[in-house]
Order: sequence, then C-alpha cells, then structure tokens
Amino acid sequence: LVVDDAPVAAPDAPVEHRVCAPHVATLVAAAAMGDRVVAGQPIATIAVLDSEEALLSPASGVVAALAAVAGDLVEYGQTLLVIEAVA
Repeated sequence: LVVDDAPVAAPDAPVEHRVCAPHVATLVAAAAMGDRVVAGQPIATIAVLDSEEALLSPASGVVAALAAVAGDLVEYGQTLLVIEAVA
C-alpha cells in the first residue's frame, strides 16, 4: 500500500491522507464519498490478473474525495481516494 501522509491542506485545516495504488491494477470497488472509516479498515479493492487485493485506510476519518471509480485502470502511485482525518 502506497500512502502519502503529507498534509494536503493548510495548517489549520483537517489533515488529509491520500490512498494510492500500490501498482498498476483495475479498481474493483471503493468506499463512497462521505463514508466514515477507521484506520485499518478495507476501503478499496484492486485487481491484478486474477487476484484481488484490499487496500486499507491509513487513518480514521471520512472519505473526502474520490479520484477513481470502479473499472478504472490505475497507475502505480495514483491517488484513489482521500481520507480526511477526524479526532
């Protein structure tokens, strides 16, 4: 799992975590915009050849943005979704 934990927002804004594709694959499913997630929860599934791999949330929070949809071919390092951390 490739995760870029660098803050995406201004210092006083909530911290956001990007969930990125760990390799070239097809996005099978992803959490919906606005879904509440907890750290370690499966939030997306990608497929490579005949196997599927679950991607886990790097933080607890809310899905703040979707950058890909089911069926998309995603590249290594491509952002799939963004989690806005909540306290």
